[in-house]
Amino acid sequence: MMFRLPITAVDVSALQPYFPGESATLTTTGEHAILDLVSETDEPEDDWFEAGHLTGSLTPLRAALVAGDLRVAYLAWLLAVQTGEVESGGLEPPLPRGLGCLPTPLAAAAEFLRIDQDLLAAATEATHEEESEDAGRFRAWVKHLPAGERERWLLRAADHPSLALGSELLGAFHRAYPPVVAGQRRTAAELLTRAEELEAERRRAAADRAAQARAAAAAARDKRLATLARRGGMAGPRPAR
Repeated sequence: MMFRLPITAVDVSALQPYFPGESATLTTTGEHAILDLVSETDEPEDDWFEAGHLTGSLTPLRAALVAGDLRVAYLAWLLAVQTGEVESGGLEPPLPRGLGCLPTPLAAAAEFLRIDQDLLAAATEATHEEESEDAGRFRAWVKHLPAGERERWLLRAADHPSLALGSELLGAFHRAYPPVVAGQRRTAAELLTRAEELEAERRRAAADRAAQARAAAAAARDKRLATLARRGGMAGPRPAR
């Protein structure tokens, strides 16, 4: 999965920490930043991928990156952690807000990249504090831009009415106020350890649910047998002819 973005529309220095290895790389040319995410498997492709649904599902991610949304970049870093390209003591990059509630395009990206569900759950445990975008803060920031800067944006909109300038303007805001969660950054080893704990908890919960289902089925069977036995006793012996 690759994205080619205008280098003037993104903060390359902010993106770089999320792309540490072969599975997730960031390169730049004179005019573009290129994000390359690779997930390999020997398993056959899923039907949803072969049916061509993937491109449509992931298309909004490019606009999100231009708008300064770092969640897909964080998924890229998790992929590198999962493939062992991040040292155990390597600290995670800034944790984006909203990672705990992935919209459809980001969920599709996580599925396409085969991000382990327990690793993703471990990463998102710290995102419950700040989930929503502060639209009011964005509007206030726009209102307080210097007059020359506001005029520059307006002229760009007038000269290029087909451009998605709203995403670029939001990206400029996010470069000034990154949408990340404040707090202590975790190491790759801590995330992997927590993912193992969550996997064990999930397996225990699944085993408990299966045991409860078996017990409920056995109780229902015993109840049916007892009912049939009572009915048989009520019928009594047939009279002799």
